[in-house]
Amino acid sequence: MYRFRGGDDGALPRAPLATRPDGYFYSTTTSGGGAIQGGIGTAFRIKRGTWKEAVIFRFSSYQEGAYPQGVVAFDRKGNLYGLTPDGGSSGVAFKLIPSPRGEWKEVVLDENLGLPYAGVVIDQDNLYGTTDENGTFSDGSVFELSHTKPGWQFTNIYSFQDTASFGVEPSDLTIDEKGNLFGFAADAGIVCYPHPYSCGTVFAMIRSGGTWQEKTLYQFKNVADGSGPGYGAPAFDSAGNLYGTTQGGGKYGFGTVFKLSPVKDGWQKTTLYSFPGGAGGAEPIGGLVVDLHGNIFGTTYFGGGGKGEHCKKQGCGIVFEITP
Repeated sequence: MYRFRGGDDGALPRAPLATRPDGYFYSTTTSGGGAIQGGIGTAFRIKRGTWKEAVIFRFSSYQEGAYPQGVVAFDRKGNLYGLTPDGGSSGVAFKLIPSPRGEWKEVVLDENLGLPYAGVVIDQDNLYGTTDENGTFSDGSVFELSHTKPGWQFTNIYSFQDTASFGVEPSDLTIDEKGNLFGFAADAGIVCYPHPYSCGTVFAMIRSGGTWQEKTLYQFKNVADGSGPGYGAPAFDSAGNLYGTTQGGGKYGFGTVFKLSPVKDGWQKTTLYSFPGGAGGAEPIGGLVVDLHGNIFGTTYFGGGGKGEHCKKQGCGIVFEITP
């Protein structure tokens, strides 16, 4: 539908697409867009149907943010919000405001987040995200940016702690109708012996009044169970089942697709598919989409073949569908 050309056009898009009522998809590229070291990223939109792409903002200085990677979100007025892991002091939260003439103006909301590699979700006018190097133990955090009269206020609502690694690598978040947050921590929980890293967890941040309580929904037990859940946000179906991927582990060691079903005393985990590697795909890092019929769609980072030096070694990835 569209091929990025690099340069001013942007390059290396990593985040998923986000929809807006104007009929466009929006996202970011981690590179391109300007003259600084070949460009430090863009925000773009692409028209559904014609698939014509336009860059709406080019990051031109580290004060504005650099190398955006996570999913973006929109408020009720159509303003775009996102995060960059670089720029500012240690990562930037930004807001892009459209004008009637079609131009977008950036406002920096915070410039000291602590390496937010993931993206944002929005609840009314409050933003939520995760960081890799923030919190009480410097192992990552879940944070809130709330809109107050003096400006935007940063609140660390949870600090991860993991004794087996140097950070838990939290994912993008999903927010439910009650305002609870759900995510993955790729390097947390039980250690995946004989490896030096942890197998990963699925967690929730439960809102109770004015406070938050972290709840671990599932800890991956070993490599065969799946290891290192992906960086994409959890997906839910209409029955309340949660879906995600692990980057490694499973039957063949190349990653899995799993489901967590709510049961009386917690959550029950089912491995739906183990990737075989090679032509069948390997290392599903991104998130999933579940349609109304229970079909699951996603991508893998490796596998599938392809041309070029990189692709000949491990494959350039696949797009897959898993049916019930």
